[in-house]
Amino acid sequence: MEQHKITRSATLLGSFTFLSRILGMCRDIVIARLFGTSFAMSAYTIAFTIPNLFRRLFGEGTMVGAFVPVFTEEMEKKGKPAAMELAGKMIPFLALILTGLAIAIILGLACLRVFFPLSEQAELIFSLTQVMMPYMVLICTAALFMGILNSLSHFTIPALSPCILNLSLIFSGLVICPLVPGPLQHKVYALAGGVVVGGLLQFLFHLPILKRKGVPLRFSFALKKTWADPTIRKIFTLMVPGVIGLSINQINVIVDRFLAYLISESAAAVLFYGDRLVEFPLGIFGIALATAVLPSLSRSAAKGDIEGLKVSLTYALRQVLYITLPATIGLIVLGKPIVQLLFERGAFDSTSTSATAAVLNYYALGLFAYAGIKIVIPAFYAMKEMKTPVRIGFIALGVNVVLNLILMWFMQERGLAFSTAIAAILNLCLLIFFLIKKIGPLPVKALGRSFTRILIVSVITGGIAWFSYQGLLQKFGDVTLWARLINTFSSIGMAVIGYFVLSTLFRLPELAELRHAFSNRSKTIPDTEEPPLRGE
Repeated sequence: MEQHKITRSATLLGSFTFLSRILGMCRDIVIARLFGTSFAMSAYTIAFTIPNLFRRLFGEGTMVGAFVPVFTEEMEKKGKPAAMELAGKMIPFLALILTGLAIAIILGLACLRVFFPLSEQAELIFSLTQVMMPYMVLICTAALFMGILNSLSHFTIPALSPCILNLSLIFSGLVICPLVPGPLQHKVYALAGGVVVGGLLQFLFHLPILKRKGVPLRFSFALKKTWADPTIRKIFTLMVPGVIGLSINQINVIVDRFLAYLISESAAAVLFYGDRLVEFPLGIFGIALATAVLPSLSRSAAKGDIEGLKVSLTYALRQVLYITLPATIGLIVLGKPIVQLLFERGAFDSTSTSATAAVLNYYALGLFAYAGIKIVIPAFYAMKEMKTPVRIGFIALGVNVVLNLILMWFMQERGLAFSTAIAAILNLCLLIFFLIKKIGPLPVKALGRSFTRILIVSVITGGIAWFSYQGLLQKFGDVTLWARLINTFSSIGMAVIGYFVLSTLFRLPELAELRHAFSNRSKTIPDTEEPPLRGE
């Protein structure tokens, strides 16, 4: 069945993404030890927001969301050679546009630095942004590579790709930053350089498998000729509303970062660490499942199989709930011990731990919504409907900004995190509402029952985690690293075991579906991925 294929693809992606998230956590530990919640760290997070904005707009977000359905349709209707030709045209076209955009931003920021008096803090933010802009070109093009390979049912290389950036930043943090003389404001440039090197390595990492898959890798300056291709214009026509929609979400991030700067010099860094911990479970399964489900949704939409699209979408949403709800409770219950274990050393002190854990609690409330949005929006993309998510995004942006301005005054950075969670939940509810209006009824009651039952099991599991941690804390304390390791991981382990035992007792169908998907692997869908390259 198609949903079994989605589960196996998502699990493959999740497994490699888990490796990437582990490396990402190691990266964050290294960075936290060096920079803590200092202004240099806040400046780095604000500066990185700009190239990261374009990565989401023109890379893994709307570009892939617009390209994959058209690429899949070409494959279904015209065959693989036509799809490969489309990919060969799209790669240099995108790279040239992004290069011009990056140069314009670098020159624009240079003019601002020359002609306008800037504070020391603003100067550092602008300078770091200029250093990291080439990353935007490299990672957006690499994201297009990932979309092509995912559409060809090859998930291994794209899933491993983020590990490269993490390794580059770990190397920069451990080796390069300590060699840079002077204050943290100087050392942080080595971190920015690590971002660019990581982007370059990610770009190069995909080239061998793309060549093996038959994707033409020829560079062309014939922008006018490429734009004359109606299929290319179709991709960008689909992409424009999506860019606006995703830019709304990214404006939320930028607004949060700059409002955090108004709260205190450390607030942006605190938000960064809290967001990173939420991204851990989100990336392992939520984003992996969204990536795996998009080709399935696109195939169903290309064939006009709306019922098949509904089945895949509902299945993915229930699996998202099954993973993210217990993760939410776990992050709330064990948030402070997790932050203390991972980050509290060097420049990251107990004050930083308390502030980050408080932000994490509020971010975690929207975890199921962050993942759900990544599942539902591809359903609109698959049907080439890009305007509805844009309109909903404007509503979410308005709600987030208003709540930010209200809550930040008495909740500080916690208010910014809480606003983000509320806006995400509203966004998801509106997306599902308008999707139902477009494709007809979804089993909302069944989703509601799944949500309720999973939430009950998750809360009980959270109780297991809390009582386990309190008992271990009394026995071992939390002064040494070994005590923190034992307390935190033992509590998490007992909670995980308890969750699966309770899932069985409560007869949650999501667990049974996971088991069924893998136990019937050989009887359902053949493995479509080609044998890996040597060393994959």
